[in-house]
Amino acid sequence: MSKFTAETIISLGFGAVNSNMLLAANLPEKGTGGLASSVLIANLPQLVLSFVYLSYNGLVTCMLLANEYNGYEIHRKSLRVTAPHGQQRSTYWLQIPYTYGVPMVTLFATLHWLISQSIFLVRVERYADGAPIGHSSISAVGLSPAPMLVVVVLGMCITAIAVGLSQRKFNGSAMPVTASCSLMLASSSHRPSGDVDAAVLPVKWGEVEEVGNTDVGHCCFTSREVVEVVPGRTYR
Repeated sequence: MSKFTAETIISLGFGAVNSNMLLAANLPEKGTGGLASSVLIANLPQLVLSFVYLSYNGLVTCMLLANEYNGYEIHRKSLRVTAPHGQQRSTYWLQIPYTYGVPMVTLFATLHWLISQSIFLVRVERYADGAPIGHSSISAVGLSPAPMLVVVVLGMCITAIAVGLSQRKFNGSAMPVTASCSLMLASSSHRPSGDVDAAVLPVKWGEVEEVGNTDVGHCCFTSREVVEVVPGRTYR
């Protein structure tokens, strides 16, 4: 393979076929076997990126879920559900706020396109005297270095964004970190007996007054008034 300079790499463009940039692998090249193997190799990075997106989406969703949950200790707001009733709010169309979801979908869609320009299927036809030679076509995998470099840069940006989001802290909330633990969610839902319409009203998390129990406090979601938790006190 000839030596490529930065100018040469840029001049090749995105998705350009070059005889010096074909993947060298001991795989079938002719017939159905060659076509199938080249297609699988060319699309394998797309599959890997799809798994990366699902993992990244799950990570961001978990972070934002914990942030919204802990926000109930600071602000009174209604619940977010799939089918809203009363003052309830609907869930996000992309599972997470649009300020996060739209850029993330756009970024990963761009990465999918860049990968399609970085590694792709190439069909080579042989000609003699201007006419194709029958049954002589081969399948190969073409490489394009310019979009590969962009993919690497965007990949580092995605990693940096995830690390940056993980460094954010809750805004002064004293709620225990619950995430999606059903046991802790159930414990926080034991509202006072008279608060029957809390599910469809704006609620807040905090300490509620209970008759005849002053030693152990009780914290939960309720549409009634709450007081801030006291550090060092025992709660249930």
